[in-house]
Amino acid sequence: MKKDLIKKLVLPLSYVIMGILFCIFKSVVSEWICRVIGIIITLYGSINLVQDLKNKNANLYLTGDVVTIGFGALIIVLSFVIVTVINILLGVVFIIYGGYKIAFGQMVGKISRSALIIALIDGALYLVIGILLIINSDSIYIILGVILMVAGIIDLIQIMSAKGPFNERKTSSKDVLDVEVKVIDEEEK
Repeated sequence: MKKDLIKKLVLPLSYVIMGILFCIFKSVVSEWICRVIGIIITLYGSINLVQDLKNKNANLYLTGDVVTIGFGALIIVLSFVIVTVINILLGVVFIIYGGYKIAFGQMVGKISRSALIIALIDGALYLVIGILLIINSDSIYIILGVILMVAGIIDLIQIMSAKGPFNERKTSSKDVLDVEVKVIDEEEK
């Protein structure tokens, strides 16, 4: 039972931790993530290279292993450039999507004014996020950190309040019948 609870708590707690890291270290966290990915790829290529060197018939794989090591090293060295390019690409996607949401809102606005307002606010949020990503503002990382922390806390609350094998409430059919009888008695009066 405790193992199930621990497994369910890992993801929400990691959200909270990542949120805190994004709020404190801002854009540096993206570079760390990029470097960790580069290290993992480099280690993967190195392990495969050692295994293939031990296997005398695996000459075909040696080139792929060296390319994998080089690719991982390139990611490590160019992590700032990669993060910047990803921010720009995501920013452009968010701006385009925000424009789409605003255009869609104008079509829906002919039917309902409240739908127009919601679509315009939604589209404007996407536009702002896209612009913040492109100009590489640290504020986007603080917003992302807060969103991750809130999502993690909400997940933790849901897990802790959910009925399950680790916190199931015992009820008997007599309790339910008593409630039903009381409601029926009140209606008759």
